[in-house]
Amino acid sequence: MTAPENDNASNDNASNDSVSLVTERRSADVALKESRDRYRLFALVSSEGIFFHDNGIVIEANDVFAKIIERPPETIIGMNILKDLIRPEDAGMVARLLTATDDQLYEITAVAASGRHFPAEMRSRPGEWAGRPCRVVSIRDITHRKKTEDQLIQSQKMAAIGTLSSGIAHDFKNMLAGIQGNVEILRHQLAPHSPHQKRLDIISQIVQRGTKLSGQLLGYARGGQTDISPIDLSHLVAESLEMFGHANRNIGIETHLNPDTPVINGDRNQIEQVLLNLLINAVQAMPTGGRLFIETKATDILDRASREYNVVPGRYAKLSVRDTGHGMDRETQRQIFEPFFTTKPESQGTGLGLASTYGIIKNHKGYIDVSSQPGKGSCFSLLLPAARAATLPKAVAPTPERRDTSDTILLIDDEPDFLDVGREMLLLLGYQVITATHVDEALARLKEANGRLYTVILDMVMPGPGVETTLSRIVRIAPTVPLLLSSGFNRESESIRQLLTRCHGFIPKPYRLAELSKAIRDARDILQAQSENRS
Repeated sequence: MTAPENDNASNDNASNDSVSLVTERRSADVALKESRDRYRLFALVSSEGIFFHDNGIVIEANDVFAKIIERPPETIIGMNILKDLIRPEDAGMVARLLTATDDQLYEITAVAASGRHFPAEMRSRPGEWAGRPCRVVSIRDITHRKKTEDQLIQSQKMAAIGTLSSGIAHDFKNMLAGIQGNVEILRHQLAPHSPHQKRLDIISQIVQRGTKLSGQLLGYARGGQTDISPIDLSHLVAESLEMFGHANRNIGIETHLNPDTPVINGDRNQIEQVLLNLLINAVQAMPTGGRLFIETKATDILDRASREYNVVPGRYAKLSVRDTGHGMDRETQRQIFEPFFTTKPESQGTGLGLASTYGIIKNHKGYIDVSSQPGKGSCFSLLLPAARAATLPKAVAPTPERRDTSDTILLIDDEPDFLDVGREMLLLLGYQVITATHVDEALARLKEANGRLYTVILDMVMPGPGVETTLSRIVRIAPTVPLLLSSGFNRESESIRQLLTRCHGFIPKPYRLAELSKAIRDARDILQAQSENRS
């Protein structure tokens, strides 16, 4: 009598088991769907490409990966990453990592379907897919990061070489100042029509070339600009080519100088040096002759994202120099602005030209574009900010040198050779001269003069407490005496700009008698104007 009850119990248990299995299967399906949805959402929102591979063969990937390597998503599965993603130079390294059992982070140069090479960061981990082991890899295009790193490295290089070159240029200019001073003294000791005057002219020209070379070195440094004025870029190009064309008759030159090219504010000597650097570089790329194309025009940049690097939006003057020479590969282009990098033989190049070009244009808040291919020539394009409401200066006849009064000047300089020359130059101008080679001696001479000084000329770089402290001490002792700074550094350097607010003028070394005479008179005029404004 109990058998039916047992049968019913068995049936009930079987029914419960079936319901339980259905419930478990439904739960598993829901969990699987949720897992797939999570994976799909993660894959969609990820900014990185993600793929799974089995011994280098892709078995799953997200759409971002397809986008990064520029392939249709349906063609990704089955792709061999060693052949279709990695450049041959990196394939050996990646092959060694395919079977790694730990996490790996490395950089490669990846190749997109279009043939574009780009730097990529890859992170690889062991994983499991469909019950079998695999490698899970994330890939990120780091082109922008690499450019930022390269710019930072380049900036650090330029800052380091700028510090070095500033010191070299300063010392070099002190030596040139001694040479130029002696030339000026000899010029006055000789008869105007003496045959030796021509020799002095030659020495003076060599000094000026040396000064330009030191200015080129200062092009690396911040504040390397020396004399800022409005510049008509098209006119500057035309003037430079007039001289350049005669010296390079095997080069055909074609110009497109747009009269609407905006005026820029800059150091004319340095911008001219940049142009000559580019022209010389182009000619050297065409040893058997060729064509040179030079263009100036206006260009407007409306948004920062319009170029590969960040550019401040605005109006620019654009100068392009294009040649038909041997061109450059990508690796050479990457290095051309590095200090002392050159592809020329040791006796034919210093590696300073394009590096100084980079420094000068950067100091002028400008940018340089370079495009080149081996065998197809190169094109350098400069972008320089247009000046606002600029007025070009009118040509002014040079002021003739004249002798000044017999007032006393205190000349402070720690270079004995230059101190003697400077003293002789001031004597030629008609001044009485007191000299000092260090700060304590200068302050003692200042107190002894008891207000009878006409001007103080102070070299910026002196042993002792520093120029700012020295200025303060001089002003305390002689507040009504004009103070003129002198240095081998350039006027527009940041340190000099700050110091000029506390003194009455600046004269860069080396200088000529006429320049020295004018600087002294200008310093007195500035002090007088300041006194009148205070009263």
